[in-house]
Amino acid sequence: MTNRIEKGLESWHRQEARFASIFGKKGLQGRAFATIRLAEMRRLYKRVQPPRNLEERVSVKMLRSANRDLERQLYPGRMNRVARRILRAAGDFATRTLKWLVASPVGASDQRYLASRRQTQTERVTMTKTGVARKPNVVRMQPRQHQALDLGKQQSKGIRR
Repeated sequence: MTNRIEKGLESWHRQEARFASIFGKKGLQGRAFATIRLAEMRRLYKRVQPPRNLEERVSVKMLRSANRDLERQLYPGRMNRVARRILRAAGDFATRTLKWLVASPVGASDQRYLASRRQTQTERVTMTKTGVARKPNVVRMQPRQHQALDLGKQQSKGIRR
């Protein structure tokens, strides 16, 4: 079975070599390229979840460790890293939610809701409220007949529904 992380890293190393030929070795040692590399490694990490076999599991752990080291190098402050992780998680959640909202078709129940909202907006002028309050319905049940105990004249008072 092929290791997806290995394939992704090979493709990244080819791109890195191409960038090195264009910008030189000095261009790859800067902070800007390190942030790009960290973002690509995170994408690769997300793409291979969940790992399929033992080899991929080991590769995922190594990739995660390398990502942490690169993150520590880029952002030395612990609180800075924690804040960035929280903001990234919130952004990912918002992106997933927006994609779901855009991609989900409007179902029949949603159409009924939207139609009822349109109808109430148009009929709002003609509707009048009445001041009569409804009383709760009280259902009287038959008293329980206890076979084991003869309670005589004691009866149940009923249950409100």
